[in-house]
Amino acid sequence: MKWVRRRWVKYTVLIDESGNPGIKKIQTEKEAGASPYMTMGGVIIKDSSKEDLKEVIRSFTDEITNKGSLHCSSLSHEQKVRYSQVLATLDVVIVGVISKKSTLGGYRDQIAGDHKKYYNKCAQYLLERVGMYLGRNDISPNDVSIVFEDGGFNYSGLRGLVRSCQRNPIQENSKFLRNINVQKILATEKKNEPLLQLADLVAHALYRCVDGGRLGVLEGRYLEEIKPRFFACPEGKTVLSYGLYPVHTIDQLGLDVRIKRFLSAF
Repeated sequence: MKWVRRRWVKYTVLIDESGNPGIKKIQTEKEAGASPYMTMGGVIIKDSSKEDLKEVIRSFTDEITNKGSLHCSSLSHEQKVRYSQVLATLDVVIVGVISKKSTLGGYRDQIAGDHKKYYNKCAQYLLERVGMYLGRNDISPNDVSIVFEDGGFNYSGLRGLVRSCQRNPIQENSKFLRNINVQKILATEKKNEPLLQLADLVAHALYRCVDGGRLGVLEGRYLEEIKPRFFACPEGKTVLSYGLYPVHTIDQLGLDVRIKRFLSAF
């Protein structure tokens, strides 16, 4: 009998955040402070597709900007719409988290206002989405590398948090963390991993949908464009509570009525 070796598919999850993690003093209409929301975006790709995706990024960067990179904070609205349309054509899977800091309640005191612990909690929620996807698609945790854009956070603390949840999954969603290999959680700068630029777009799209900035102008277009790439329930194609997790419910995000309706049907 001739044995045929199975070719294992390897994956990389790229993760970035938008907004900032500060939680001690939050911005209001009258006072300056940290952003009222923080969002995280994750992009799951096959390692075999990495070089092709990098070439797409390089070509698109040359097409729309002379800055050498695709950081959403420096792109125009039209450029971000076009970038979102490009992302929607790629063979990737998207997950995301939206957190409103005013809902932290006693948790803020529990972590003594430590923004790095808050960041790690949001990362936990995102990794739960990743874990759900991996489990539903029978992908081994050992075949998945998880790369965060390095923002100087406590990534060893994140690994410890995930381990703790794996040992004692108090919340129902924490059970999905069993599909995460904590040894595969890494952090690097965008210059070392250009595909983190895709995660930057996802996080930005989520953020602009819920925070209108100084002028209060909310923008759901980017998120609408990339919706087809989100991890969704295979039966109903619903993204909410699969690829997109609002912490902990849509109601808690305190959204504009139009945006709440949009996300509720996402």
